[in-house]
Amino acid sequence: MAREKLFTAVVVTTLALTIGATTAVFSIVYPVLWQPLPYPEPEQLVRLFQTTVPGAGAGPHKDRTRVSLPVWNAWREGARGFSGIEGVRVEKQLLG
Repeated sequence: MAREKLFTAVVVTTLALTIGATTAVFSIVYPVLWQPLPYPEPEQLVRLFQTTVPGAGAGPHKDRTRVSLPVWNAWREGARGFSGIEGVRVEKQLLG
């Protein structure tokens, strides 16, 4: 009889810890990955890249290059199919 109570306690504790861990992970991951972006009509967002000669670089994004300011200004001035164009600068940061 005592052995069954111990088994039940272990199972209930394991379930409680697992459900708690899943809830904690989901509460961290949801806002980052699945929550809609805080922009009007986020499904209309696009990314534009300037490319080099195919095969000139290395890696999965080997043909993408930084956009120069004159090219950026030309894109902005000539963008008739977009409601707006904004830039972003992506940099790798080391934490620690």
